[in-house]
Amino acid sequence: MTTGDFDALGAGLSVSRIRVSEDAVSLAVRGDIDLATAPRLVSEVTAAQRIRDTVRVDLSGVQFIDVIGLRALLLLAGQAQRAGRRFVLEEPSVPVRRLVAITGTAEQLGVR
Repeated sequence: MTTGDFDALGAGLSVSRIRVSEDAVSLAVRGDIDLATAPRLVSEVTAAQRIRDTVRVDLSGVQFIDVIGLRALLLLAGQAQRAGRRFVLEEPSVPVRRLVAITGTAEQLGVR
């Protein structure tokens, strides 16, 4: 299953459910996480959290992320923690790693 939002410039976000195992749902995110697309990401991850307690999100395909996108990731991490669930970021792209490093949020997001 793939869902996406695309703006007038052609940039957008694609979220694909790539695997559902006994213990986790794995999602792949491609494109931009910003003001226009962050609500879609939150919606897709929240829906996945209803299926399994652990949601793994592959961010290797993220080409751009702004502070609104970072806020969405922090919201999802906090939401999972409060509910006793796991939100795991896998393979963060260079733009994701850069923003996480600049903002000092690696520990909150579990990014190494």
